[in-house]
Amino acid sequence: MDNLAAAVLHVLSLDGVPADMVNVGCARDLRIAVLAEMLRRMSGYDCEIVCDTSKPDGTPRTRPPNEANSIASGIISRLLQVGTDLLRLD
Repeated sequence: MDNLAAAVLHVLSLDGVPADMVNVGCARDLRIAVLAEMLRRMSGYDCEIVCDTSKPDGTPRTRPPNEANSIASGIISRLLQVGTDLLRLD
């Protein structure tokens, strides 16, 4: 919710608000293997992460039809950081 609120405030602060749709999504992808490794390191759990390379590597990438209206480039998701901070507290 904080990310959306930040995006709305950002759009409202623009001199020329786009007349059409505005993409609030993030244009960056996070691979599951990278996330799993990050969580493994942060938790201190000593294990090996194994991936089944015979399976497809995720879903095909999709991008919004008009990335020019993406305002997320300056708004970085804080949800992952909050979640990992909570993991450290446990």
